[in-house]
Amino acid sequence: MYNFKSFLTDKLFSIIVQTLGLIFILIFVFSTTNNTDIILTIALIYISVMLISICHEYKTKINYFKTTIDILDKLDKKYLLSEVLENNKSNEHDLFHYILRNCNKSMIEHINIINNDRLDYKDYVEAWVHEIKTPISSIKLIHENNKTHISRSILEEVEKIDQLIDQTLFYARSEYVQKDYLIREIYLNELVDKTIINNKRMFILNNIELDIGNLEYEVFTDNKWISFIISQILINAVKYSKKGNGYIKIYTIEINNNLNLVIEDRGIGIDNSHINRVFEKGFTGNSGRKYNHSTGMGLYICKKLCNKLNIDISIESSINEYTKVSLIFPKGSFYKK
Repeated sequence: MYNFKSFLTDKLFSIIVQTLGLIFILIFVFSTTNNTDIILTIALIYISVMLISICHEYKTKINYFKTTIDILDKLDKKYLLSEVLENNKSNEHDLFHYILRNCNKSMIEHINIINNDRLDYKDYVEAWVHEIKTPISSIKLIHENNKTHISRSILEEVEKIDQLIDQTLFYARSEYVQKDYLIREIYLNELVDKTIINNKRMFILNNIELDIGNLEYEVFTDNKWISFIISQILINAVKYSKKGNGYIKIYTIEINNNLNLVIEDRGIGIDNSHINRVFEKGFTGNSGRKYNHSTGMGLYICKKLCNKLNIDISIESSINEYTKVSLIFPKGSFYKK
């Protein structure tokens, strides 16, 4: 932090110059008169004026910096500092404000360019996703009309492509959740049933047994985003299920005034050394590398969307036994029976 020592360090050259000036003046006075009292008086006046000037300048600067820092700490958007700084009628500070405002203006213009580029890319991704959905739907329809062992294998791969495309779409939209969601009352049992129906082919193709517990609650959230989050958790549960013995249980429990929607599978589990990293972007761990070449994006996107929706997500697991993913709705304004 800026203190008196820092101030003196900055003023060192000026102090040296003024001290040399005093020495030259005293030498000159001494050469013209031998009156010691006059020399001491001049020296005392000069030093006093210099000290008063230094102290006044330090006090002015430290008050200005303190006021500026206090204003900065109270600002949510720090880049608006130049707009709210008080004018202390100093030309030096006016110049500083001018430079700061122009830097901020340039930064904001640059950010606007980047945001516009990102919006263009997001729009392109959304348009591409909607276009690619058409041939995927056609492939699924062809399978329904021409079911064979080969077409079943093709459909399984197409389902994976469809899931990855949905993941791409929601990831592209995740930066702008606030502009694309509607909080309303949703029946949890209906939400889960609809999500299961949308993913029914995945459960059938992988011979997954579903066990649906008590879901008689109403939650307040966005239907589209929460449905995607549940789908991603179910996709992971299916992906890492034990082959030929897949089992997924969905139920709710109330803990510490929160409603937990739990999705539990009896799959391969997650190693304890990796459990704290599963929500990191791109993290796959040993299971992700061993099974289906996971992208490590599913749970990362879920965590990101949960943060936007003000709900929490947690995970617990035991290797080769189970994995439980919980969506936590705070009691009160987020759910009711």
